[in-house]
Amino acid sequence: MTPAYENSLDQNQKEPAMTPEDPCDHLAHVNATKIAALEKEMQLHVNYQQDSVRRATLELQKRLDGMNEFREALRDAQGRFLTKDEYSAHHNPLVDDISSLKNKISNWEGRIYVVVGAATTIAGLIGAAIMAFADRIIGTP
Repeated sequence: MTPAYENSLDQNQKEPAMTPEDPCDHLAHVNATKIAALEKEMQLHVNYQQDSVRRATLELQKRLDGMNEFREALRDAQGRFLTKDEYSAHHNPLVDDISSLKNKISNWEGRIYVVVGAATTIAGLIGAAIMAFADRIIGTP
């Protein structure tokens, strides 16, 4: 066994001493030891990969659950909103009522102006009549 080869082996993987009567058995044992070590290392890598896949799957499932909750919340909110047709059905009569009220208010304002104007005119005529009557009775000097 060369010193470089011995240094490349782990402390636990020292090759057994070769006996002159079983060189093939020795090589088979060395190969079996190396294969076992490689299988153990490969199994560790497989375990790490399986763990990584499991964690990624769990994280993805959490994200998908959150997205499904958000989607459900949007559906609930959408169910509470009015459609455009429903809005128009309720809004248009209100607009018509407001227009009708504006017209009625304008009519009443016009009538009030007429009444105030007529009252002012009548008051002015009465005042002028009283002044003319007072002038006749009292006479002008």
